[in-house]
Amino acid sequence: MSISTMTTIAYRRRNPATGDLGGDRVRSGSSAAATQAGEVPETQSGVSSALSTITAYVPTEILITYVAVIAAIAGATAGTSGAPSPQGLWVAFIAFLIATPVIVWLVYAGKLRTAGKPLPRGVRDWPRWEMVAATAGYAAWAFALPSTPFAHFAWYNPGVAGVTVLITATMLGLLTPVVLGQPAPAPAPAGPGALVPAVAAAAAAGPEENVAASPIPSTDLADFLPSRSGFRFPNSFPHEALVTVQIPGLATLPLGDAANGLCGGMAFTVRDLFEASVPPPPDTEPPAPGSARYDYLVERQIASLDFGRVPLQLYALGSPLLPDAIPDLGELAAFGIVPHGRSQVMVLDAWPAIRAELDSGHPSVLGLVRTIDADPTSLGRDHQILAYGYRLAGDEVSIAVYDSNHPGDDTVRLSLRLADPAAPIDVSYSPGDGPVHCFIHIPYAAADPAPWR
Repeated sequence: MSISTMTTIAYRRRNPATGDLGGDRVRSGSSAAATQAGEVPETQSGVSSALSTITAYVPTEILITYVAVIAAIAGATAGTSGAPSPQGLWVAFIAFLIATPVIVWLVYAGKLRTAGKPLPRGVRDWPRWEMVAATAGYAAWAFALPSTPFAHFAWYNPGVAGVTVLITATMLGLLTPVVLGQPAPAPAPAGPGALVPAVAAAAAAGPEENVAASPIPSTDLADFLPSRSGFRFPNSFPHEALVTVQIPGLATLPLGDAANGLCGGMAFTVRDLFEASVPPPPDTEPPAPGSARYDYLVERQIASLDFGRVPLQLYALGSPLLPDAIPDLGELAAFGIVPHGRSQVMVLDAWPAIRAELDSGHPSVLGLVRTIDADPTSLGRDHQILAYGYRLAGDEVSIAVYDSNHPGDDTVRLSLRLADPAAPIDVSYSPGDGPVHCFIHIPYAAADPAPWR
């Protein structure tokens, strides 16, 4: 389970009357969507519910970034013997150990502020169990992952480390009802069969029944088309700092550059306008820097970064050291606690959240990993787009998107096969203006598009 989902559940537990956090809560009637929202479907067996509690508190964002960092350290500090230096690995382990509860608190605090509630300043208001459980889950996995600093001890055994992960995850699941007085929420179902149940049922029904009773699953937002709901101007802006930080008596620091694009701000703003039933302007030139509309795009660009989590996730997924897919590890894979490669992130994490938003009648923001590079400046080549519909045919999904680099184009599509997330997956992007190695779902919180009214 991601830290974002974990903190959403903590919010809903403490605020049952106002638990809906917009894009963080999956709004769909299906059992798959219910499990993503932290609810156990009525059709879920007692055994599967018990297994789900085992996997409820695994900080996937922390683990993905940690794997990329230790792999980079191992490659950069390897000595003449070919073995990595342990000092850097220990620094990374301790830094992430300290950062995990802090990040859980920050994400939780961000959700409270988004909902218009005060920050959890007192210890009693913290998501204490989530902070402890996420840290314990991280420590157990860091103990078992390749290139762990613990491997330099003579007593370390990889087999025992794998068992330690299972024991820790099991104990967290079993302790949850003791600590909170309620069972741990179930994570999203692992496996493509749970993602496209209508397709699986149609295939089992046979060709004739398939055509007669099981149409291809699809969703289109009734009133959305990029040619009428998106901006007519391109994602092209002059060199201009996004944020200026004043250090009294010392300096003025410009941060960001609009010339690198405001794709996230444009995707968020187009969704703002659609949700508020405000038509976009007919302008074919971007708003000028300093204008109210330009400032709004910049504010939404910053919001699309989700307190820095989005660029960190895109950077981790663009690491040359991260495989496209993690091999099937038997029972560990069945539990859903194995860190995900790029294929699993798309099929098991991003697509269910995107589909749930579209099925509930809302556009969904995607982040595209467009380069595999350890250089942080390569993040400038990544991209954000807005999905407004999809078609499922067998195990292949085609997602209709608004792309700010292609204003007015109703034909832009992102396509992939969902059948085997344990293998590398090719993603097709119809404009042909660069590869897509992976995509993620980006959480969205609404804003009033007042300058555009």
